[in-house]
Amino acid sequence: MKEVKLSELMLPAGPTDKQRAFFAATLKHLFTLYGGAAGGGKSYALRWWCLRELLRLFGQTGIRGIRVGLFSEDYPTLVDRQVSKIKYEFPEWLGEVRRSETEGFNFFLKEEYGAGMIALRNLDDPSKYQSAEFAGIAIEELTHSPIEVFDLLRFRLRWPGVERPAFAAATNPGGIGHGWVKRYWIDRDFPPEMAVLADEFCFVPARADDNPHLAADYKRLSLDTLPEQLRKAYADGDWNIFAGQYFSEWRVDIHIVTPFAIPSYWRVWRGGDWGKEKPCAYYWFAADPEGWIYVVREVYGPGMTVPEQAAKIKEVERGLPSEYGILDSACGDDSRGESIQDQFLKEGVRWRLSGPSKKRIPGWQKIHSLLAWGPGKPPKLRVFSNCRNLTRTIPTMIHDKNRVEDLDSDGEDHACDALRYGLEDVEPETVMPYSEMHPDEAQGFRGAVDEPKRFESQW
Repeated sequence: MKEVKLSELMLPAGPTDKQRAFFAATLKHLFTLYGGAAGGGKSYALRWWCLRELLRLFGQTGIRGIRVGLFSEDYPTLVDRQVSKIKYEFPEWLGEVRRSETEGFNFFLKEEYGAGMIALRNLDDPSKYQSAEFAGIAIEELTHSPIEVFDLLRFRLRWPGVERPAFAAATNPGGIGHGWVKRYWIDRDFPPEMAVLADEFCFVPARADDNPHLAADYKRLSLDTLPEQLRKAYADGDWNIFAGQYFSEWRVDIHIVTPFAIPSYWRVWRGGDWGKEKPCAYYWFAADPEGWIYVVREVYGPGMTVPEQAAKIKEVERGLPSEYGILDSACGDDSRGESIQDQFLKEGVRWRLSGPSKKRIPGWQKIHSLLAWGPGKPPKLRVFSNCRNLTRTIPTMIHDKNRVEDLDSDGEDHACDALRYGLEDVEPETVMPYSEMHPDEAQGFRGAVDEPKRFESQW
């Protein structure tokens, strides 16, 4: 094969120092994410990475006809961001873009360079690729895809004779997949089955400031003048605030608190979202005398039967008994046999059912109002830091595309649903007994009553 220097082919547009760092990271890690803000040259970096992989793998292995995949979220985006650019960026002497009725667009290297192929694909139906094989996969705007797309495609990373096929992606914050992408690449929080892969994930951040090929005023006039949420996401690459975020009020430093002992006279109740294959989510709420509500305990996870879930609930309530619990109304359906509600009752866990589905949006609005805060106005709802799955997922929820008042239920919304059920009809007033009041407060206060301590809760 004739020697080809990618850096010379990319001139005069690049590569930037950050793009070089991205290319280098993919040689050391199986899963590399690039970008995190606008202006870093993400789409550009991905298509040139795919070309680099074809040339590199052919040079190392001598294997001809190697295929890598470059994926966009839909067909128009694929044509606009990739196909049209490849046609004039990649030199004709190296290869060409061709289209077929059965496969769509592909870029083919010429025979003397290994006859490899970049399969230009979209993700309108990822199941199309269940039997495909790729020696490398690149996805742009990864946060626009649910985690199931990642899991499906990463198992398509295989090619005879190629030892470590790599996965590369680029994205901005926001989108239906924001939560899981942030969890893996930014927070580095992996489920137990993926812990062995932790060192294979690498994030290479890039912002407009890192791209010397942009117009001098692009960031100042375009990005820095955006509304606050958009600016933080696209200019700063802030993964905690992004466009389309449903609970935009949420702030880690304001809404998450360190667990403390719950006074015995506080009202306690629970809300739940049942699930088996998908995660179940159960939360315990405690209200103080001033009307503040704390989410204080969590049971969360997939793969548990009703008896197993009930056992975990009862374990929590040995130290934190609740007055009542509210469960998704669908759990009262007995048309196919014993209802989930009745199955719980057999295990000694009582639930009453949530209201009809028409309460969904009012329920979200109630959470918005409880999370709201401002100067001199703390939020009425706070969450203990040990409720990890709620604090992880609530900031990742996005608006439904077709019904903007609603939350997009394609995301990991189980914890938020349980939160909504638990707050559905709550009257969070707690009466403080005389024994807990300061003498000056107790004198002449007719609303306070003495009552025995119901429980002691230690965290």
